[in-house]
Amino acid sequence: MLNVKDFGAKGDGISDDLPAIKAALEKSLSDNARYSRPAFIYFPAGTYLLSDTLEGRINNKWSNGWRSSVMLMGNVVPPSL
Repeated sequence: MLNVKDFGAKGDGISDDLPAIKAALEKSLSDNARYSRPAFIYFPAGTYLLSDTLEGRINNKWSNGWRSSVMLMGNVVPPSL
């Protein structure tokens, strides 16, 4: 499991977290062989700002970069009553 905060994401709703999330996604996709499953990408509770489109694609010779089974997991904080 890869935590986006380990890649520099803030989750504060102000900072652009796109570079950190892209880095976690690329790490998840690049560490796996053709038929293996990418690592989970975990988002701790927070508000993540993305300044552009996020795409699960890397350069490789066998799938034109597309991979299946990318799993994003989040920690949901219930609203206070």
